[in-house]
Amino acid sequence: ITMAGKLHRKRSPKNFQRSNQAEQWIKRFQELVEFRKKHGHCIIPHNYPENPFLGRWVKRQRYQYSLMKKGKKSSISKERVKMLDKVGFVWNSQEVTWQERFQEVQCFRAKYGHGF
Repeated sequence: ITMAGKLHRKRSPKNFQRSNQAEQWIKRFQELVEFRKKHGHCIIPHNYPENPFLGRWVKRQRYQYSLMKKGKKSSISKERVKMLDKVGFVWNSQEVTWQERFQEVQCFRAKYGHGF
């Protein structure tokens, strides 16, 4: 008990690690939101040079989400998935990139009459 009369429990190393991980997750999430404000999308490359930590974090979220979808043990919670969905997180970046390139080819073809 502390002088203020409140019960003071030492944080175990495991609880401290979880707390730190939660703080880091929120920090990266906020960085993602800022990226979206700046660029208008959440398609962050894995090797994002301006913020390599954010690029790796995004890759990890996608991986953890894929585990969750397969029914395997995952560190991503449904609450975090909802938060990411709400800001327009792109779970399958390859599909988005493919669609963008396909759209570019269609525009090129409409303008020049061929696709090559």
